[in-house]
Parts: sequence; C-alpha cells; structure tokens
Amino acid sequence: MAKMKLNIDWKAFFLGHGEKLVVGLVSLLVVVLVWQAIQREGMPAGQEPEDISSRTQQATQTIENTDPDEAPIPEVEPLGEGVIRPISLYGYVSSSRINPDVFEQRPLRGDPAMLAVSDLELSTGFGPFAVPDQGGVGGGREMIEPRLERPGLGGGAARPNLRGIRGGGGGGLLEGAEEFPNPLENGGRGLGAGLAQQRTRPLPPWFQMGGNAMRGARVEGRRWVVVNGLVPIKKQHDEYEKVFREAEGFDAARDFPDYLGAIVYRADVTNLPAGQEPQWQSIFTMQPKTMGEVHSQLARQGGLENDLVEPQFKHDMLTFPLGPLMMTSWGDDAKHSKIPRAPTPQELAERERQAAQPVGVEPEEEKKPEDDFLGGGGGFGGEGARRVGGRRAVGRVNMAEGEMPIAMQRGARMGGEGIIGAGQPGEEEVENLMFRYFDFDVRPGHRYRYRVTLVIRDPNNPDPNNPAALPKKFLDLAVAERVAKSKGYLMVPMAEGQASEAISVPFDGDVFAGEIKAAPPGSFYSEAEATVLVKEFDEQSGRTIAAKRQMHRGSVTIFSQDIWVPDPAQQQLVFIEGQEFKSEFVLLDLFGGDRIDEPGGESRGGRPPMLNTLTKPAEMLFLDSAGNLIVRREMEDLNEIALHDELVKVDEAAPGGGGLVPGRGGEEEMMFEGEGGVLFEGEGGPPRRTQSPRRRTTGSER
Repeated sequence: MAKMKLNIDWKAFFLGHGEKLVVGLVSLLVVVLVWQAIQREGMPAGQEPEDISSRTQQATQTIENTDPDEAPIPEVEPLGEGVIRPISLYGYVSSSRINPDVFEQRPLRGDPAMLAVSDLELSTGFGPFAVPDQGGVGGGREMIEPRLERPGLGGGAARPNLRGIRGGGGGGLLEGAEEFPNPLENGGRGLGAGLAQQRTRPLPPWFQMGGNAMRGARVEGRRWVVVNGLVPIKKQHDEYEKVFREAEGFDAARDFPDYLGAIVYRADVTNLPAGQEPQWQSIFTMQPKTMGEVHSQLARQGGLENDLVEPQFKHDMLTFPLGPLMMTSWGDDAKHSKIPRAPTPQELAERERQAAQPVGVEPEEEKKPEDDFLGGGGGFGGEGARRVGGRRAVGRVNMAEGEMPIAMQRGARMGGEGIIGAGQPGEEEVENLMFRYFDFDVRPGHRYRYRVTLVIRDPNNPDPNNPAALPKKFLDLAVAERVAKSKGYLMVPMAEGQASEAISVPFDGDVFAGEIKAAPPGSFYSEAEATVLVKEFDEQSGRTIAAKRQMHRGSVTIFSQDIWVPDPAQQQLVFIEGQEFKSEFVLLDLFGGDRIDEPGGESRGGRPPMLNTLTKPAEMLFLDSAGNLIVRREMEDLNEIALHDELVKVDEAAPGGGGLVPGRGGEEEMMFEGEGGVLFEGEGGPPRRTQSPRRRTTGSER
C-alpha cells in the first residue's frame, strides 16, 4: 500500500481558517486580562479615601484648637555666653618655647608705593643764548638724542640707556623728529646782517644785566617750554619707612629713595580733535650720561648761570640747569612756584654783614644797589654737600669740566647721620625736590602737553655686584617673582605722573597797547589812532626788534622802519635801516582815548584842572596769524612802552649819533634815584617806568 504524502496548501488554509485564528487570539487575551484583574490586591485597611479624609479633618481641628502662647521659649543668652567664653589655657601652656627662633622674626620685604612728579607747571619764552664759536660742535645747536634700547621699562619701553649725539652743520634733531624741523635750516631775516659799517651806541647801564658770555660771543635765539614739577622726596621716604622699617634686611642707607633720572614725554595737541587721545612720544631721558652732556654743552656756551633756587631743592638727574641767557636774567617761570627763590648776592652779602656786626652796634646805612634788575644767586655748580630730606648728600663733581655727575648718596636716616658726613642738627627738612626740564625743540603756534616718569633705583633689587646685595630670602614671594622677571636694578613699575595741561608756544611777535588819540568830535572823515609797540624775535641772531607804530582799525603789523636794536653779541645798540616787521597782527577794534570830562580851566568839584582832561585807558583787540584773538590794555603794558622809550631815545643834536636822553646830550643826565631805580630825562622831566627788557609769555596769556 502506497504511503500518503502530506501536502498542505497554506494559502488555502489561511484563506479558510484565518478569521478563526484571529478570534481565538483575541479571546485568549481577554481571558488573561480578566485573570490578572481578579488576582490584583485591594486598598489596605485604613487607607481608603474615606479614612484619609477623616484624618485630615482631625488634624485641622487640632491645629485650630492649639494656643501658640503656651509653647515655652528657651533662654539663649546663657547658651551664647558659654559659646563665646574663651577656654582657659592655664595648665596647658609650656613654660619654655619649643624650638625657639635665634633672631627676632620680621615680615618679608614688599614693594613701597612709587610717588610721581606732581603739580606740573609749564611756561614758554624766547631769548638770546650764547653759543660756542668753534667748528665741529654742530654749529652751536647740539642736541641730545634719547634712545630706549632695552624692553621692559614702563609700558613697553626699557630702562634708559642713552647715547648723546651732536648735530652737524646746523644741529641734530631728536629721533623721529621729521615733524619738528630745525628752524635754523630755513634761515632767517638776518636783522641787518652783512652791513659793512653799523652805527652803534652803548646800552644804558640798567639794561646791561644777566648773561655769562663776554662781548663778541656768538649768539643764537632759542625758544623753549620749561616744565617744572615737585618730586615728593619726603613722602616717598615715608613710604619706604612704612614698608622697610620693620621688614627683614632693613638698611637706612639702601632703603632711601634713590632717583636715577626721569623720562620726559610730550604730545603735540595742536589740532587734536575732541575726545581723541594724544600720541605720547619720549623726547628726553634724564640720566648721568645725558645730563653730563647737557652740563658740558652749557659750560661751552658761556658757563652755567646761577640758579634761582638753593642747592638743597635740586637733584643732579632731575633739575635741568639754566642756560646762558644773555642781556637779561631768568625769571620765576624758570622755577616752580612752590619752591622758594634763592637769595640774591646782595641779600647774602647783607646777611654776612649782619652776622659779622658786633652785638649792640648799630649797622651803618649803605647805599642800595642801583641795578634793580640783577638776577638771583644761589650757586649752581661746583662741589659741595647739600641737604636732601634732612640729610647730607654729595651735590656733583665739576660739571664745567665735562665730568659725569655722581649718584646722590644717602645718609643713615632722615635727619640722622649720613654716610658722607654727619647730619647737622637743625637742618631744614626738604619736602620736595624741584623737577625742571627745558624743551628747546618747540615750534611757534603749536600746543604741547607733557608727562614725566621718575626712574628710581629698586631697593629690593640692588646691583648684584655690590657685596652688600640684599639676599633674596628677605623678599616677599610676589616681590621675588617681580625681581626675577625684571633683570635690572630699576624700580618697575616706575612712578608715572599725570599729564600736564596744554601750553601754546607763541609766535615770534607780540604787540603792546599804547595811548589812543581819539577822533575829533563831530568829524566824519577821521578816526581814532592807536600807538602800538610791535616786537618780533629773530631766532637766528637772538635779537628782539621793536618799533612803535600808529595804527587804525584794520591795520596790519607789516611794515619797515629804521630802528635801534639791542644786540646781545656786541652788548650795544645797533642801528638797522629799513628793518622789516612781518608778525601779521591785525588791529580789529580799539576803545579808549576819549576824555572822561570836558576840559575846563577851573576846578570842578574840588579837583585840579588837570584831572578834568583825563582820558580813558586804551584797550585793543588784535587777531594774530593763527586766528587767535588777543586783548591788550594800556594800563597793563605801561612798563613795556616806557622801557622801549627809554632804550631807544636818541639826541640827534649830539655828535656821533646822539646821547641817550634829550637835553644837553650824552649819558650824564641818565641817572637812577631811590631804591626802585626810576629813570628821569633832562632837567625836571617826567619819570619813566622800567622793568625787565624781555617779556615771557606763559601758557595762560594766549
């Protein structure tokens, strides 16, 4: 019998029984779900919703029925006293220290605060300087070029390492000074140079003053801005005392402010837009080499002039010497207003005379000096000790011989004994040293601002070649890290000062108001006429030319005139024919000259008749070549007008060009009278006013 084969047709099977399979699976799933629901546990006893609601109501009633005042408040003060009461160490402290220090332990050395130059004062001026008349020194226009070579000094600059250079054939310029051209390279007006024969006559005695050069020395004009400031040496020493007095390694000789110099920065803000930061440039670094060059150069130019301040207020590296200004003396604008002026030679002689006068003997009256224009004394050069901060310090070696200045050496303590010499009792303690710098590379019509950074020897990082060098173990961690990075002996950061206000360098001309001749009343074809004194400065010759001019509204100070000029080289008055004036001042308006009262032959109101003819003082408004408005007043310019009149007064009737004053000719009638040195002309003439023959312009005048 044959075996049957299973042959299932799956397609037919699913088509015939597919719906039965689906119904069976769904039924099985329903059975499983019902079974699981039957097997699930119910809510525990006591946790039914009704039970929870009942308990919530009971808790609410309990809270509402509770009185909070009945809750006891514990006393916390006794608990606090027990916490803050210190635990007595009696019985626990050992009578002897474990491993005691052999020496007293002191704090490590930190860095003191560095104080900057304060109260910067600026003034500007121009005048004749004596220069060496010899070849090979740059024609008398020597400059010193600052070069900062090593990185790391104050905002990317390095400590100063300068090389002095001399300009050749007309003067060297500062590094990068393309925008500061040498005025000598463009020549000058000459002021009568090249005349074969010049008419000359002597200067009046009262005009021969100031200057160290002899007659015949070559002269050139200089214009400058002088920067004066205060170096707070006493406050700086107090900062040192505060940090170092109780610290490790304290040494009074080393821990004293040792100023190595200063870096002078300048910014030209002539046309600087509002809100824009100025571009600062380093123009000079005051250090031993450069200051030695300055002293040597000034010595060759006619000698170092006596300073206006006493030596204890000066510092070799911080106080620029005064230049050989001729025919006049430096005024108070060459010193700081808060530094006292040095006594004059006459005052010193009077002090010595009074000191030598026996007690009980009345001093004899002596005639006072006739010359009221003598400059102040004070003694700048030479060796000698001086007081700095109440101690002795070496001033300088012989600068006139070209030797280098030596660093200021310090005493043991403020007011105590010094290394070089014992501090004398009763010495005046100096609060501030005077900083002074002359910037001779300025241009007329420009506005400048200045900033000074003091360079101080680092008291925590002395010269490693010094046997008494400070051990590094005495330094604070932060100071040690700074010293390791500095790799030098300068104090970093240095004392960087605030910027000064801007100062305008005036043009080489100026005007002064004289009297006004008012127009006749009722006249329609005439106008008021003003007398104006016009002055101009020639940088090449150093002469200041001046002439009086009659001007009307709209007149310009462009004219030529025969004048007498004080020549600083010859120390005489020189006659110049057809001198040109080109200062370009425009007289815009004028006021004054009218009579205060109508003239009358009789006294009015008890006044003399002459008082009825008084005129109103003159006031004039000028416009200079830079577009600045300038007001000049007759009452403020009286001295300038009177001085000019006395200087150029010539008696044409006297032989040889005339005398100095009208009358019988000659100089015999020129005389001084009284302490003020008032000048008189002729016999019984009106008095003349006198003052210094030069005018300096400060930053506030323009």
